[in-house]
Amino acid sequence: MRVLRSLGLLLVVAGVVLAAAPTLITDPGPAATSFDAIERRIPYGAIAGLGAFLVARTRLKPLLTSLAWLVLWAMIGLLFARVTGLALDGADSGKQWMWVGVEAAIGLVAGGYLWRRGTADSADSPTREPAV
Repeated sequence: MRVLRSLGLLLVVAGVVLAAAPTLITDPGPAATSFDAIERRIPYGAIAGLGAFLVARTRLKPLLTSLAWLVLWAMIGLLFARVTGLALDGADSGKQWMWVGVEAAIGLVAGGYLWRRGTADSADSPTREPAV
């Protein structure tokens, strides 16, 4: 459990740093458009979201609840990277704002499911009875 959380923390830090500065690993040259510049950041946001999932969720059962947590954290990571890109590369692309809305909506659906199940506040609390 500690190994997964440590790996998760490492992924969060790496994802956040690389989402803020995606050219640290490789520099493919200047992006043709601000849309392309923002899209370079997205995979690193996904890495940060996966890391946050590993930190927050230490068990896989029930599987549907774990999947909802994974989707929620992935959307948070993607939103972080996209909003960072919008702030640093320019917000002139309406398509990027559409993706912000889509990712926020997916995250809200996953969060709503968790809230409805009663697991959103403490996913791994040992004193909490699992929702049926």
